[in-house]
Amino acid sequence: MNVLALMNDLPLARLSGGDAEVYAIATDSRAVTSGTLFFAREGWFVDSHKFIPAAVAAGASAIVVTREEAAPLAGDVPVFLSTAEDRDLGLLCDSFFGEPTKELKVFGVTGTNGKTSVSYMLEHTLRELGERPAVIGTVTHRFESREIPALNTTPDGLTIHGFARECIDAGATCLILEVSSHGAFLERVAGVAFDSVGFTNLTADHLDFHNTFEAYLDAKRMLFGKFLDASIARGKSANATVFADDPASEAMLSVVDESVAISRTGFVSGDSRIELVELLGAAGQRVRLDGAEGMLPVVGAHNVVNAAIACSMAAATIGVSVTEALAALRSFAGIPGRFELAYDFRLGEAPTFVDYAHSPDAVERALPVLRNLGVGATSCVLGCGGDRDAAKRPMMGLAAYEGANTAVFTSDNPRSEDTNAIIDQMVAGLPADGRDKVQRTGNRTTAIDLALRSATGPVLIAGKGHETYQEIGSVRFHLDDREEVRRVVRSQRVNAPLASIPLLSGWSVSRVAKVVDGRIVAGANRNVWGALTTDSRKVATDDVFVALRGERFDGHEFLTQAAEAGVGLLIAEEVPSELSGPAVVIVKDSLVALQALGSALLDEGRKRQGGLGVIGVTGSNGKTTTKELLASLIGDETLATAGNFNNHIGLPLTAVRLTDSHRTAVLEMGANGPDDITQLAAMARPEVAVVTSIGAAHLEGFGDLEGVRRAKAGIVSQGATVLVLPHSEAGHAVWKHVGKTWTFGPEADATLQVIRPDAFGPVSFKGSGAASGIEMTVEFALAGLHNGCNLAAALLAVLASTRVAPSQADVASRISRTELPDGRLRSLTVSNRTVIDDAYNANPASMIASLQLLSGIAGFRIAVLGEMNELGSDAESLHREVGVVAAKNADTVIVIGEPARAIAEGANGHFFDDLDAAATWLTANVDAGATLLLKASRGANLERIIPMLESGWEGRS
Repeated sequence: MNVLALMNDLPLARLSGGDAEVYAIATDSRAVTSGTLFFAREGWFVDSHKFIPAAVAAGASAIVVTREEAAPLAGDVPVFLSTAEDRDLGLLCDSFFGEPTKELKVFGVTGTNGKTSVSYMLEHTLRELGERPAVIGTVTHRFESREIPALNTTPDGLTIHGFARECIDAGATCLILEVSSHGAFLERVAGVAFDSVGFTNLTADHLDFHNTFEAYLDAKRMLFGKFLDASIARGKSANATVFADDPASEAMLSVVDESVAISRTGFVSGDSRIELVELLGAAGQRVRLDGAEGMLPVVGAHNVVNAAIACSMAAATIGVSVTEALAALRSFAGIPGRFELAYDFRLGEAPTFVDYAHSPDAVERALPVLRNLGVGATSCVLGCGGDRDAAKRPMMGLAAYEGANTAVFTSDNPRSEDTNAIIDQMVAGLPADGRDKVQRTGNRTTAIDLALRSATGPVLIAGKGHETYQEIGSVRFHLDDREEVRRVVRSQRVNAPLASIPLLSGWSVSRVAKVVDGRIVAGANRNVWGALTTDSRKVATDDVFVALRGERFDGHEFLTQAAEAGVGLLIAEEVPSELSGPAVVIVKDSLVALQALGSALLDEGRKRQGGLGVIGVTGSNGKTTTKELLASLIGDETLATAGNFNNHIGLPLTAVRLTDSHRTAVLEMGANGPDDITQLAAMARPEVAVVTSIGAAHLEGFGDLEGVRRAKAGIVSQGATVLVLPHSEAGHAVWKHVGKTWTFGPEADATLQVIRPDAFGPVSFKGSGAASGIEMTVEFALAGLHNGCNLAAALLAVLASTRVAPSQADVASRISRTELPDGRLRSLTVSNRTVIDDAYNANPASMIASLQLLSGIAGFRIAVLGEMNELGSDAESLHREVGVVAAKNADTVIVIGEPARAIAEGANGHFFDDLDAAATWLTANVDAGATLLLKASRGANLERIIPMLESGWEGRS
């Protein structure tokens, strides 16, 4: 578009330059490309005029400034001056995008409270009546499947007009716009052509911005005056609806053009009467609007008002009756965070509502709704935002104190203020004899827990509503009141501490469906989950069951059994048509869905207050040992991989156990193929990556040792900040792109040097560089230098993750409590003989390490060895090489099973076809005082020989 033609009739003065073509408009210099008009703004926090040179360098074809002195002094780029940045941005964008709001039926809603509720009701009503409405509001900007989180109630003109054009192009017929006092006063809605405007109510709010109530009122009625007049001048036939019982309604109408059709609706005033016919409990109410009677599935007199305004606006604009509009609301699902029933409560539980009420009037209006439900004493959880109107805090505190039987004062969004100081101001509004009757805590989750555990009736969680964050300082942490309520409810149902309840227990069906890219086909309003499982035999009431398909199993065959067991949510690729009971989300691929859930939960853990650090552990040997040592060193706040859950299924099954108490996730990552670790890292995105060793393991999948190395390097593919690996590996090129590399090993120049002269003795550590200051010697029950290196890797990972090195006393104490799975150098005494069970798994490197450990033991030493799996075409030669090493480190070598015959050949040892034959020989030929090492891959089940030996040696000295 030609820039001079674009500026025609707009109130912008030309400062310099000629003509140019404009293909886009941007207010962020980072979004500028060739042909972009850059609109520089002073802004509230950043003055973007300083980025004009960057915009020009990026190809900006025109510039608009709001400070004339900031205009470029030279150049061919045309420059224009704006004297009102929000107004002019709106008018400019209206013109650039082809006046999109003239093509839509546009509804504008204003008022202190209720704007979002009216917009949701309008959206639902219009859709049910055949329209295709888009919404720009406090919660989101949305049109059908497209949804964008909202940063503020009324965005700038670039967002409004650009979104309107996108929606028209996608088939929208209507646009609903929430108009805040800021949005009106700053003229962010300039250029919008309204067909219908609505007013809910007016009470003291935002006086930190407007200074006086009169100025606040004047800003609100700009929608009914200035902006509606401009819409009429552009050809719109407008209508206006007000809640007539509010004293400010006539002030709104006093500026309306005489051509506007007016509707006054109210309980006691106006020409369109509204009535609450019958309260149907927490499920809703029967209402009468202008003579039309219908069911409204939300509670509260304020929602009757909101429904009346929505129905009146819809009827006047699209030509239907109020009766038709009210009937459309029967299927309304409610408003996110607006008196939203937070969970599917059961008999005996307190119905709990989450509401955005964050003004004295809103709290006063909300609490009688709880009392009218008529079941038990009412409770209220309330906080006040920081860096906002402080004058309302005592009034809000008093409203909660007077309106509820019990109140808990807590944090809201404290921002830069001290939470306790804010609570003090809330308490200051209470009578002196009432100040000790409210509970207080700075932790919002704790406040919700306190309120629900003592509740005998309905509970209101007020202030944050739909918000999914808590702003502390300058950081927005994840926090959703509805999710916190559900986790508390789950903890009560199973009588377990809140700290033990998974984060997933709080997620709604819609959030689950969005994360897994699924479709809800049943139970959209169900929530409060238990554990997640993929094993139908382990399903318990309210659990989440994910139906996976494998080569030898299909979880879809057990969906009916899971439903009969009381599962709360099924995630599956298909379900039987007759299935009933649980919520159901259909996905394209159940495994991909499970992985998406695990990854999203780890992301939420990172975003919650306190944060979550993720440590990934991989390697050819030592992964599980290092993972267990890490979990012990970090402590109770650690989520660690259970057992061998280290693959594409196991890692997400670990992640879904995440609770709010976890501060570190230690995730083991195993691999059978070259891309496995990269894929696991993409799920986990570890900040600290640990590689325990590189050896000849799973060569069938990797080809050779370099293939193993490349595969393990996938752990740093997602931006790990620190890599911990053996010093002997540091020189390989595959690791060189990692920013910080910390090494361990017996080498003197390792970041953490490991010294263990005696395989069974204490381990010494000497740090340098990042580990400077670590110098300790600890007793360590796990034998071998390789296990000393595993502990060193764990120590470095703790240092990288927490930036605090544990003391020698802490290390000694915590590793003494480490519990490793059976089969990992477990030492047993059997009839005066020592059996070292290291049969959990094996590859050439781990075989050699265990054999070297055996060589350091006094007395007669016997190596009892089995097959090493997945070694590819080199399997026979690698087994034979292990046999050669075994002969050097053991007095006798016993080999069991045909796949391991080459070990016997290399060692010139004894070969047996099966365990029975080997056990018979061992019980007959091994005297007291001998030591036996059992080592083989998992599939050999070599540990089964232990009870055979116990039986054979029984009674023999």
